[in-house]
Amino acid sequence: HWCGTSKSTTYLSSLLAIAMAATCVCEGDTVVVDHGCEKKRSLLVASARAKLKVGGAWVSAERVVGARFGTRFEARNGALEASHGGAGTGWEVQRMDLAMAKVMKDNRSLVDDGTAQALSKDDIDALQTQGLQGSALVEKIIENSATYGEKTEFAQEKYRTKKMKKHAAAITIRRPTAAAICEVCFLGKAAPRTHFMREDTLSLLLSMANVGAPAKVLVLDQCGGLVAGAVAERLGGHGETVVGYFGHATPPLDLLKSFNFEDQVWNTIHHTSIGRFDGRPVETKPADTEKHADHTPAPGAEVNAEDGHPTDHPRPTSNGERKQQRKARRATDEQIEEWKQSKFDSLVMAAPNLDQANAMMRLLPLLVDSGNFAAYSNFSQPLAECLHYLRSKRMAVDVELGEPWLREYQVLPGRTHPHMNTEGTGGFVLSGIKVQDLSFTMDNDVSKRLKASP
Repeated sequence: HWCGTSKSTTYLSSLLAIAMAATCVCEGDTVVVDHGCEKKRSLLVASARAKLKVGGAWVSAERVVGARFGTRFEARNGALEASHGGAGTGWEVQRMDLAMAKVMKDNRSLVDDGTAQALSKDDIDALQTQGLQGSALVEKIIENSATYGEKTEFAQEKYRTKKMKKHAAAITIRRPTAAAICEVCFLGKAAPRTHFMREDTLSLLLSMANVGAPAKVLVLDQCGGLVAGAVAERLGGHGETVVGYFGHATPPLDLLKSFNFEDQVWNTIHHTSIGRFDGRPVETKPADTEKHADHTPAPGAEVNAEDGHPTDHPRPTSNGERKQQRKARRATDEQIEEWKQSKFDSLVMAAPNLDQANAMMRLLPLLVDSGNFAAYSNFSQPLAECLHYLRSKRMAVDVELGEPWLREYQVLPGRTHPHMNTEGTGGFVLSGIKVQDLSFTMDNDVSKRLKASP
């Protein structure tokens, strides 16, 4: 119960600020840029100095700051302007008049001899000089096409999409979720860095490891922080995400900054060497470890800073710079002792460069009995050897090795069908449930029964 209007106003204002921060892009946030008709995604750090390549030209991305996620922009006069048109975005489903779709048409009488368009290239350039750009220019081109009305509805939509891609370069900003960031990396040049992990494979990896709040999850991540970020996103600040590694150098976790985590989530992300758990000698260098934590700009991101390497003692001058300097903390000795006693609820391995069997042998003792584990590799042979090892040592049950398969479908009125081209493989996932080693106890019980028998 609130007494007085001042407290109520303050409370409502704070709730409104939280809601706006969750739906709007703030300075220093990372956004996923969907490049309209092109099957292309990229990451962009929103700031007043940010530059973005749209339709072959670099434009200022200053207006991204403060915009809502899902806003569509068009490149006009070297800057981005919010557009309310829905055509040609590549994400929205184009609604068609079903009554018109029933009209029997075909394109057999159309001849592409270059005379159907009344506007020449000089006329289009003149219209652009007069300020006619974007969707308005495309509509003008369609009006001057002599054969547009004779085309089928499907051909008309293809024609419009082609002209939108050429004359109305547009982008849409999306929220950087784990699936969206994974798709950016998979479709871009960063695919080798993430070991060609696809979004459905990432989802399967988390599901088979039973990742969910408020679990303590041990993660081996050689995918630039993608898997660790997906685990932290699913936990939502309730639980602990511990990024383990072999040796003294922390692997690059630069993609963690692309998730726009709040402080509540960042406080649950830690990194440490596996040698601190099992007592094996490792040359740990705490100072160097912290220095290696984040040293590479996010793959697929637009370059917005002159220096891609953070300084040893950064001095943030704005909220945006402070967000980009957040990183996982090194686990303390007290936390290590606590995790040794309580152990981890789940184990997620995404380190194809390691020997899977040896890594599993060292990590499974850190997992609680009946705890779920899952391992990813873009090759099946290392995981098959690990599966044989787990079954021969009776260390786990329900051990499975699977290959996820994804097929993209086009869903439109009258022409829903699977795409002809698809990826060959999305990698392999090994999963299972750890059990206590009862072989010694079972052997003793059998020997006792044999001695007691007449």
